[in-house]
Amino acid sequence: MKRILYFMAVVMPLMFFLESCDKNPEDTGATGLDISGEWQLKTVSSIEQSEGLSIYIDFDPEGSFVLFQKVGEGRYRYYEGIYSIDGDVLDGKYSDGHNFAVQYKVRKEKSGERLVLVPLSGEPREREYDAVTIPYEVRKEAVPHLMKSNNPKISQYVL
Repeated sequence: MKRILYFMAVVMPLMFFLESCDKNPEDTGATGLDISGEWQLKTVSSIEQSEGLSIYIDFDPEGSFVLFQKVGEGRYRYYEGIYSIDGDVLDGKYSDGHNFAVQYKVRKEKSGERLVLVPLSGEPREREYDAVTIPYEVRKEAVPHLMKSNNPKISQYVL
């Protein structure tokens, strides 16, 4: 009888705890939406992006990011830094010490294949990013913006 009581009092709750720890926060609505992956900007407030602007973002699961941006005919420039998710709010800081201009409310759509960012201040224009693989050429040809990279995802491509 003592074994049964011990099992019910100690082992059963531990089993439920371990089972609940294995769940994906995205599936349970818990804080810290997982936005890791590679993304390409497709639309801003349902308006297709023009040929002159191209943006890719690589969010690392450990909290770092690399952003590749090309405006017009020039080369891609990259920016890197760290980010954090508190619930569904994205915030971050570039490696040169500047914070993101605004925080963003984030959500995933289309079974996780679309990332939507909505600024929490300023104009509430939705930015829709689709899951992609960032082309090798983009990483290889990107030049730093105001800083030298120590990120292995960049240094392997940039001379």
